[in-house]
Amino acid sequence: MAAATGLAGREIDQHEDIRHFTIKIGGEGVRIGQALGYELEKIGKLDPAKLVLAGDGDADALKEVDAILIQESAGGGRGELQRPSMGQDVLKGAAPKSNSSTAISLTKAHRLGLPRPATPKITSLVKRVERQELPITIRQSSGCLR
Repeated sequence: MAAATGLAGREIDQHEDIRHFTIKIGGEGVRIGQALGYELEKIGKLDPAKLVLAGDGDADALKEVDAILIQESAGGGRGELQRPSMGQDVLKGAAPKSNSSTAISLTKAHRLGLPRPATPKITSLVKRVERQELPITIRQSSGCLR
């Protein structure tokens, strides 16, 4: 998400559209792990099952996950300048390192018959930013996430 928006982790969590899209991506990833039989632990304070529900649009789960991410972004879990390496690469003008785990998860999802609509969308956005077809701004990026 940082590579598509140029935002630091805390800023991502504070922007509602981007945060909700991140929740969808997280839910998709958790669903794959569950389908493969993995016993998933909490992700920070997030219950993986709640993340799936929130990503699927369950209003109560989304409210709960939102509250946790907003609380963490207020100063607890993420530093003000913390930015994943792909986001750092984009800001430096370097090509972001490819994320083979995304390709692996998409392949596994396909084999399991699980939908992953959010992940290809963010992958496409990052590639467009990398090719300088899209600037890395909140306005541009968040509009593409819907």
